Amino acid sequence: MPAWLKHAPDIGYTVIDLIAPLFVFAMGLTFGLSFRRRAGATATWRTYEHFIARNLALIGLGFLLTLAGDLTAVYPSTVNWGLLQALERLG
Repeated sequence: MPAWLKHAPDIGYTVIDLIAPLFVFAMGLTFGLSFRRRAGATATWRTYEHFIARNLALIGLGFLLTLAGDLTAVYPSTVNWGLLQALERLG
């Protein structure tokens, strides 16, 4: 795999490091529209129930994928916060 398609090891930023922030940004853009559409079609408490269940499912899926990566040694077990460390040094 080319280096520009891997996460930055320490100080640096590659195109791959944009995926998670862009996903969260896209979810934020569509949240209000989705909530209003669903609230107009069903009861408000059902809408809250749906959004809470969906968010908990995303958190649970992330946890399971992280756990599976750690148990199978697909990902290294050390935590490297490279970009956050770099930002802290600049601040």
